[in-house]
Amino acid sequence: RVRYSTPGVGLISPPPHHDIYSIEDLAQLIYDLKSSNPKADVSVKLVAVSGVGTIAAGVSKGHAETVLVVGHDGGTGASPQSSIVHAGTPWEIGLAETQQTLVLNDLRGRIVVQTDGKLTNGRDVAVAALLAVGAAQAVAQEPTPAPGLAEELLELWNDTGKKVIDMAEDFPEEKYDYKPTPEVRSFAEQLLHVAGANYFFMSVAGGEKSPTEQLSREKYPTKAEIVAVLKKSVAEVTELIQQTGDAGLSESVKFPFGNRMVSRHAMWMIAVRHAGEHFGNLVVYYRLNGIVPPATRAAQAQRQQQQQQQQRQQ
Repeated sequence: RVRYSTPGVGLISPPPHHDIYSIEDLAQLIYDLKSSNPKADVSVKLVAVSGVGTIAAGVSKGHAETVLVVGHDGGTGASPQSSIVHAGTPWEIGLAETQQTLVLNDLRGRIVVQTDGKLTNGRDVAVAALLAVGAAQAVAQEPTPAPGLAEELLELWNDTGKKVIDMAEDFPEEKYDYKPTPEVRSFAEQLLHVAGANYFFMSVAGGEKSPTEQLSREKYPTKAEIVAVLKKSVAEVTELIQQTGDAGLSESVKFPFGNRMVSRHAMWMIAVRHAGEHFGNLVVYYRLNGIVPPATRAAQAQRQQQQQQQQRQQ
């Protein structure tokens, strides 16, 4: 009566096709079906429940051609009466989860996704069409192309440079001469060393002599002067990399430490690493003075904002 079918026609799927308890069992079943008929397409029907996306990912990895997500008001009736009504979630929710999980795991292009349920009015048809268009766009979307060497290098350089500059601007001036131990550089000397190294790497990349000026604490006695020369060095490196371009970064320059040649790109990566190492040193100076570094404060504020947004949504 449920399926309005002919009396005497068997509607219950025979084992092992009816009750599958693991992804491994399902993969084995798909394999067996393909072994019996290599030309056949295998379609796997799933109920739209929480976690259906994970199961659909397993179906895709099992090399099925199609996954069919069935909503709570659809189905075949090949179940006990108690399992037919209000079983599962709406097909829209199951389809959305399936789509998201497959895309996140780079599996969407390997399988056809279908759904069924009761499409009883214009709204149901419109929702189905919109979801289908969104799924098609997600599948067709090409990966973002890799940036050029110069763009990639600038992203690394500007990120590291900004972190060091933020610390220089944020750290209290009365603590600029702080040293964790007497034999190491002070906070101010660390910043001047980074700025001086930036000019050194610029001279190497340009095939010029190293600058003779030493960026000493005596020549830059105030916080404002140190911040200014640091900013200037970072900005000039950025400008030089932009002028060099992808082709120029592939050209060779003499390595300053040893008798060998390296590419300009390799030289600038050493500069990025050098600035990054001193950023790490400056973090220690911050922590020893009981101050949270600016980058950490920004990350904490972002997490707090996200948590507040989630709470408002709930």
